[in-house]
Amino acid sequence: MGTAIPGGSVRVKKGRAVGRALHVLAAASLFAAAACTTEFPSPAADPDAGEADARALDAAGLDARAADAQVDGAPADAGPPAPDGAERDAVPVPDLQLPDAAVPDAACARRGPETCDGTDEDCDGQIDEDRVCGDYVEAHCRVHLGWAAGGDVPRNREPSFGPCPDRPTPVPGNLDSLSCTATTGEPVFRLIDLVGRVDETDVFAVAFTCDGGPDATLDRWLARNCRAMIGHAAGQNVNGSRDDWGPCPAAEGERDGFRCASTSGDGLWHQVRLPARLDNDDELAVALRCDDPEQAARAVRVRQSVDVFLGWAQADPASFEGLRIADGGSAFGACPAVSRVASGAARCVASGGDGRFHVFPLSDVGPGHRQVLAVGLFSLTAP
Repeated sequence: MGTAIPGGSVRVKKGRAVGRALHVLAAASLFAAAACTTEFPSPAADPDAGEADARALDAAGLDARAADAQVDGAPADAGPPAPDGAERDAVPVPDLQLPDAAVPDAACARRGPETCDGTDEDCDGQIDEDRVCGDYVEAHCRVHLGWAAGGDVPRNREPSFGPCPDRPTPVPGNLDSLSCTATTGEPVFRLIDLVGRVDETDVFAVAFTCDGGPDATLDRWLARNCRAMIGHAAGQNVNGSRDDWGPCPAAEGERDGFRCASTSGDGLWHQVRLPARLDNDDELAVALRCDDPEQAARAVRVRQSVDVFLGWAQADPASFEGLRIADGGSAFGACPAVSRVASGAARCVASGGDGRFHVFPLSDVGPGHRQVLAVGLFSLTAP
């Protein structure tokens, strides 16, 4: 059977065309071998060279690559089937893997200096470093502190503690044995008065909340992952700080003479009950921890960006002014200029940014003196 060549009337036999193609390839092989020892003129010198062979291949519906594929015994890549009504390309080409023209995803796109938002804006491989979260935590998080005695003690783990948080009550009413307060977004100390004899009928309470900031997602992350803790012990002689405080930080309650309350990321008030009268060999402790298994390094940096201060003072009521002790004051004795004061009428300690419990001891606790507890939340500057 013959094949019609477009644009002409020549007809050839397919078998004869294929045979001529194979002869051409064989001759080309001999010429290539002879080229090692004999110089031949450039094919460009003969403009008619190869035209007959090309016509023969065209007549057979083949090209040089197709013929070579048949000689080598490997089938030519015929390409994808032609759509209905369309002609297949005269020269089949192998399938090509075109390069991806899209720009690869960048590991980090620098957007400016680091801020407290849980992303790496400055592309240094760290998130929320250089204490950038301190100002945000100070402004939009609250550490709540409370005291109650006898029948005025509220239920534990509740969203409120007496009138707090809606109505801070730093000084109890005439017939009340409850006081409560909270940090207010400013670098100041807030005080609560302890009335009468502080003993086994009394509780201290703490809560930690973050809300109302411009970044609601960040508020929720801080409230969920950061915990304020307070502790009490009697006669334990803790030297400065320790990693745990009884069951805290894993849990709360009492163990081996150590009692603690942890806010647990729930926004509720958590209480620690005193075992006996607050006395000379007692110790008070404070800690701040931030833990997030998915962003552990970020949590550590947030914790390192602020200090939670706990303070205690007793004195004749007329002597408090000379001790630099006042509700809303920028200082509580020597704090925050120093991070720990373990003696004198006004004592205080900071959480220290390390997740440990930091301690100050009590001494010279006497009746007839005014006693107060203090709390402060202070942003730390970059090192």
